[in-house]
Amino acid sequence: MWLKITSNYSPNFSTPKRQKKNIKYIIIHYTGMKNELSALNRLIDLKSKVSAHYFIKKNGKILNLVPDLYEAWHAGKSNWKNIKSLNRYSIGIEIQNPGHENFYEKFSIKQMNSLKKLLRFLIKKYKVNLENILGHSDIAPNRKKDPGEKFPWKELAKLKLAYWHKLDQKKLEKYRFKRIKSSDKNKFFINLHKIGYVKVQSRGPVSKKKFLDKLLISKGHATSALYPILRDHGVISKNDWNRWGKSQSQLRIFGNTSIPGIDITSGSLGHCIGSGAGMAISYKNNNQDKKVYVVISEGELYEGSTWEALLFAKHREIDNLTVIIDVNSLIILGNTSDCLKINPIKEKIDGLGIDTQEVDGHNIDELISALSTSDASQTFNCIIANTTKGKGSSVMENKKNWHYWNPMTKEEIKITREELE
Repeated sequence: MWLKITSNYSPNFSTPKRQKKNIKYIIIHYTGMKNELSALNRLIDLKSKVSAHYFIKKNGKILNLVPDLYEAWHAGKSNWKNIKSLNRYSIGIEIQNPGHENFYEKFSIKQMNSLKKLLRFLIKKYKVNLENILGHSDIAPNRKKDPGEKFPWKELAKLKLAYWHKLDQKKLEKYRFKRIKSSDKNKFFINLHKIGYVKVQSRGPVSKKKFLDKLLISKGHATSALYPILRDHGVISKNDWNRWGKSQSQLRIFGNTSIPGIDITSGSLGHCIGSGAGMAISYKNNNQDKKVYVVISEGELYEGSTWEALLFAKHREIDNLTVIIDVNSLIILGNTSDCLKINPIKEKIDGLGIDTQEVDGHNIDELISALSTSDASQTFNCIIANTTKGKGSSVMENKKNWHYWNPMTKEEIKITREELE
């Protein structure tokens, strides 16, 4: 077996060296970032405070970022059996993949071939038990999904490079959607605990109390973007989901506050920053560590109430409030600049003394970086996200008539899907 590994130093690791015998686990991750270069830069950036021992590129090339005997920062808050913080006892392997947030895809054949070689090498060198080769989602099930359902655990198990259950696949499918008794659920979680899972939450209905931070979408039509997310978290039932767009559906265009996760309706523009400011102050007064994020459209800058709320938030320095302004240069009547000139937006908000960042609203990495900066700030701040309405679809891109949803023809749906996939 020929294994080629290239060194690419990351400063993100803990000292002193650990003993070889303490390495008992191998944790597999995906990067969850669209761009391979951005993922690698993040793993070697001291400010990011994250790293891994190995990084497998799309072409199968393996980079060694942190020497094995040093503790890399890849597992985060994690538990397995009686161990807390798996960083101390594990080797972390990051595989480039955009992940569930960015059109999750299959891992490439070259990546898997390199991973197999690397696993053989590490298992032999550190005498790792196959049951101790885990995914990030195993050790942090309440916050992580990687490496995800497209990762070939079963294939690796056949090669004795991982562990796989012995349940018959047909039998497994039979029970997947079967309604089970509470007593059987308890047995299920007890057995998970015996395997190693310390804390696992079922994905049943979620109460409002479980939403720690608040997201208020002031641009009303965009509220619909929350529905698929809430469905995936078990908040919206299958029945309600299938009724979306039909008469008496709970999934209304401008939001429905009876649905956990939607805290305000937003058909009337210009009010969400003020509402968000009030929420944020309330959390502070009650010593609750919660953030409020408000997404507004640039068209709302026509409203005097928007500027009043910005001035108020700055005056009170509400540091647990972040306003994100979606600037796409279109409103219902046409181009924003044709109706009322509001540019330069950043300079005007800066002029109020508000810290303002400007990013490409289609670049997830830039948005995450800006939000991280905002979260760490001790003052009220804004993020200007420059976007293109309907980006990526030749049917919709930069066309004002799509401010209101027009039914698409089957051909338009086909074209759009092909362009966006």
